Amino acid sequence: MHPEAAGLAGAVRPGAVCLVVGGACDICTGALSVLAGTGGQVHCLDSPDRPARWSAMASMLGGADVVVHRSTDGVDAVCAQAELPKVDFIKADVRKAHPGLLLDAFVTLLRDRPALLLRIGPGGPVRRGRCEPDIVSSLTRSLAYEVYRWQGGDWRPVMSAVRDEGKYLFKTREIPTGPP
Repeated sequence: MHPEAAGLAGAVRPGAVCLVVGGACDICTGALSVLAGTGGQVHCLDSPDRPARWSAMASMLGGADVVVHRSTDGVDAVCAQAELPKVDFIKADVRKAHPGLLLDAFVTLLRDRPALLLRIGPGGPVRRGRCEPDIVSSLTRSLAYEVYRWQGGDWRPVMSAVRDEGKYLFKTREIPTGPP
């Protein structure tokens, strides 16, 4: 298990609905399944271009609560098709995900405000004309997410998530509703 996965208990509670976007078959799928528990769900969004054996392995890693969606549809479309009432957590490898999978998540991000574990890095690929710094900026400025990096056995706030390659946790902060 990745060290960061051990620190996800604060972001993934029992009963949580989690999405794994791109690279669906990884050890984190199993960890999310355990954290979400019997009342939770893990939905893996995987490209139909990837070998089917990887999707099958994702199901085996997590058990009965893991559902694999082999589609190029975006997060919002898959959530609607699967009739997910809420999404609590999204894990995505921004470098590997199909361009439409993560960027088509605006409705879900705005409605549910899920925590995000994103694998990103400097000089990442341009997706639909946007690069990783743009994605980070959109999350932090437009959607009021705070950025954390796993350091010394804990998630610690950081100013920027594109200094070096790694996994970063994005959690929402309260959005002010009235005048300052």
